[in-house]
Amino acid sequence: MNSKSIVILIFAFILVFGGVMGYIKVGSYVSIITALVFACGLITCALLIQQGNSKAYKFAILLTLILLAFFGYRFSQNFQLMPGGLMTLLSCLTCLYLIICKPMSVEKQ
Repeated sequence: MNSKSIVILIFAFILVFGGVMGYIKVGSYVSIITALVFACGLITCALLIQQGNSKAYKFAILLTLILLAFFGYRFSQNFQLMPGGLMTLLSCLTCLYLIICKPMSVEKQ
């Protein structure tokens, strides 16, 4: 498994963990459902990236950018580290990593 897929899977796991914590602490069904939907999309992308699918790589970047925009907006509203600040930082780092470290199969296509 390449490093890009591993990073995406770790990010998806953290996303699900945050959704579960949002449900446990506040009872937010929206939090857990949204986290699961995005995590399923990211996990699917990670698996397809392993097979050399460049569209899945671009879609993973798109999903990460959407999450970055969402959590960045949430963080700008209340400036609380949890969950908005942390997820903004993790989304930004994941997105930058994916953009900077393109897989070889994507560069050739």
